[in-house]
Amino acid sequence: MKRLKTLLPFNYFHYYAFSILIALISYQNLLFCGLYLLFYYLIRNYQHKIKVILVGVSFFIFLLVFDKVEKPKPHGNLFIVVAKSERDGYYRYFVREKRTKYLLCSNEEYQVGDLLEIAFELKEFKTERRPASFNERNYYYSLKIYYQLKALKITKVGERFVLSKIKASLLNYFKSYPPLTKGYIEALLLAENDFSGDFKKSLSLMGISHLFALSGMHLNFFIVLLERLFKGSNKKEVIILVILTIYVIVLGFPISLLRAYLSYLFLMMFKEDGISSLDALSLAFMVLLINPYRCYHTSFILTFLVSFFIIVAGKGFLKTAIVAFLVSLPFLSNFNGGILIISLPFSLLISYLFPIFIFPLTLVSVIPYCSYLSEPLFSSLNNFIAFFQGGLFIKFPYFKLYAISLYLVVIVFVLLAQEKEKMIRRGGYLVLFLLLAYFYPYYNFQGYLYFLDVGQGDATFISRPFNQANILIDANEGTYQFLKTRGEIEIDYFFITHGDLDHCRDAVKILSEFKVANLYLNAYDDSLIVNELEHFNLKRTKDDVFYCGDVLIEVLGPCKDYHNVNDNSLVLRLEIDDKSYLFTGDSSQRRERDLLSYREKLRSDYLHVGHHGSNDATTLDFLKMVNPAYAIISSGVNNYRHPHPEVLERLNAFGVEIMALKETQTITIKKYRFPNFKAGFVIQNSNFSV
Repeated sequence: MKRLKTLLPFNYFHYYAFSILIALISYQNLLFCGLYLLFYYLIRNYQHKIKVILVGVSFFIFLLVFDKVEKPKPHGNLFIVVAKSERDGYYRYFVREKRTKYLLCSNEEYQVGDLLEIAFELKEFKTERRPASFNERNYYYSLKIYYQLKALKITKVGERFVLSKIKASLLNYFKSYPPLTKGYIEALLLAENDFSGDFKKSLSLMGISHLFALSGMHLNFFIVLLERLFKGSNKKEVIILVILTIYVIVLGFPISLLRAYLSYLFLMMFKEDGISSLDALSLAFMVLLINPYRCYHTSFILTFLVSFFIIVAGKGFLKTAIVAFLVSLPFLSNFNGGILIISLPFSLLISYLFPIFIFPLTLVSVIPYCSYLSEPLFSSLNNFIAFFQGGLFIKFPYFKLYAISLYLVVIVFVLLAQEKEKMIRRGGYLVLFLLLAYFYPYYNFQGYLYFLDVGQGDATFISRPFNQANILIDANEGTYQFLKTRGEIEIDYFFITHGDLDHCRDAVKILSEFKVANLYLNAYDDSLIVNELEHFNLKRTKDDVFYCGDVLIEVLGPCKDYHNVNDNSLVLRLEIDDKSYLFTGDSSQRRERDLLSYREKLRSDYLHVGHHGSNDATTLDFLKMVNPAYAIISSGVNNYRHPHPEVLERLNAFGVEIMALKETQTITIKKYRFPNFKAGFVIQNSNFSV
């Protein structure tokens, strides 16, 4: 220990942590490497500044190597269940072979500690299917889970003791408690968020999710209680550390709790050497990055960011609560698609009530008979929170990594003001930043065309520079979530080629949440969804020409009723930036024969292949007339074997470059092409806990 103390650079750990942080964000986007020049200038008076930079560069190299290292695969077929959670219609398990965990989903119920013999196929996780969507791969990698077991047969062959069985037993014990009380106990004491979906949404919208998930604030509450309990003991700190260590181990090392525990541990270990709170936090940051994929986990990002800014801001309830909210704001906006105006004052109110009412009530509720008394109080609190979620909601475009970085720099600039009046004046820059973010679609010079990966279905979105045109063609499930990342936009034209659900599953949700100027369906569609669309000023079209900004849209029928929902699909040809795009919906060969009468009008650079690549479409004659350079096939996991080999053979015979969305995922075509860097952080679809 003495040797370690002589090596540790106390009061300068944050330099090394910042160097590693720059390496992390540079790995996401190489442009951030330029921050090392600024950072070197800021620490120019530190005698070991070269060492600090080398630590960051070494970590960057470590990231490059770590990402390429082959992840451990199972060696046998015996696995122990170490975690269990219930989902809609199935169970999600984390199973372990030796020290490596894997994901297992099954309709059968097993218990933590069960030893399972599994015949399986190994499945890799996917990256985000659409821009700014859930990145399954990064999320599970952050939990050190690299593969999913697709079970062919599962046999329980025994039971084993695992530490996580203690937590499972506690969760099982509280199952008999009233539902709301059980939810609070599990979330605030056992790090198992079991709130209902609607209440989780309310917490997120109001910006208070971090208060209702076990984190550093709750650990500090426990520490205060333990310090008072063992006040007279000369081994107080050792006893507290032992209790906290057992607590963190039993709960399975939740990230935000682990951050707080490690920070407290380092403060106690090196208290005599004068280690600061900032350096203890920095040391915890570096230790947890032994698994660098943790940087993709929402809890990891927020718990360190908020803790850092609270330390910089200094003490004071009001200042701490405001800073925590402001730092979380872009992440909350990304998660919800925007923010509620009332969320800041409401967050301050709940932050004030939490330590004096909500958390103590949760602790008391552990006593069996008290739980029935606390249930109506928790019910009133839930209703109170849900009541305010219907306020004014402001939509923001998705905050990318560079925008979040700039926003955090502005917060630092505000906090560096010494006087309160000066701090308030500088706060105007935060308001200006948010205004610029809100109006970003109106001054963004880039144009985009997205062939969205929405599984076995279709969705295409066109956005022109300076918000001059927004066009949506079809909307299978997932389209609405994508549009939420676009901010406060109006959809000028929404074309639904036909009424099959895989082309319009999200249509009503989109029409309810977004301004849509023109909604079009083919003239002969009588699908069930028509009745719902009629409420949104549905129009019919069959042979029209539209101009939207600089986009030309030609409707190529149908000009007669084929008495078939697929052949009645709208066929659209768009001209964008000197390129042409042909969309045929689910048209079959019969419809394609009639389309040949348009002759030269069919010529297109990009063909959105009909009926997801089914062999009842995309004939040789049709391909010869269209003469595309690229073919987009929108299909997902399906029982129809789409795309069919015959279609692929025809496309290959014509020398067409094939892009299948289920393999490439979303395809983005930009007006202006710049060098591509790695994508920034994608906020996971999980609960915030700071």
